[in-house]
Amino acid sequence: MRETCINQNAKRLKNLFVTLLLFCSLLNPEVLWEKYRNDMSHDMRHRRIMNGGTTDDAYNDTLLLLEAKLALTNKGLHDFSKMSFALSPIKMLRVNPQLAAKLDYNRDVLHGYINQNFPRLNICQEITLTTVFNVIAQGEGVVFFLDGPSGSGKTFVYKVLLALVRRNGHVTIGVASSGIAALLLEGGRTAHSVFKIPIALGRDSMCSIPLQSDSAELLREAKLIIWNKAPT
Repeated sequence: MRETCINQNAKRLKNLFVTLLLFCSLLNPEVLWEKYRNDMSHDMRHRRIMNGGTTDDAYNDTLLLLEAKLALTNKGLHDFSKMSFALSPIKMLRVNPQLAAKLDYNRDVLHGYINQNFPRLNICQEITLTTVFNVIAQGEGVVFFLDGPSGSGKTFVYKVLLALVRRNGHVTIGVASSGIAALLLEGGRTAHSVFKIPIALGRDSMCSIPLQSDSAELLREAKLIIWNKAPT
């Protein structure tokens, strides 16, 4: 992981650590954790300190995210030697892996992306982005439809807007009607997978999302939902 620390961000380091846990049969994963926990917790430490927390809180937050990622494979830190020692038992009672994944963004990277790309917006794009962002900041529930010919920069606006909202620590959801279009958005997924839209639609078709499910909690917490290539 030493080489990875030089070139990758904290999110990718956590993903690599989970991959090593799952597929490499580490004899002493806690040693690897102790050695690289500062690098894996860089984004969490910044967030915690800004809110009056401690480095230990950041470590615990990182372990919770690792637990959430492992939960997607029906595993947990308790399945690996000495890897659950720092976790709060109360916090471990409930972890929503979908919500944790949507909060696992490096704010320094987002800040750099915004500084690089915001000046590239043209006047119409900047007005559009500012209008939507102000509505989000005011906590209003509004639906916008962004239209324009192919190549006019709609996806570029989506990407900058997602980065702005994520930098403020909010949950965002980026979806598209096809898998290829979803890949254009950071963390994007198909609308069918997020909203549980049936493949075969009928007059009585419904999206099957239980009220108390992880998916429902994710939708409730989302400050911004972007649907790229939405059907009209």
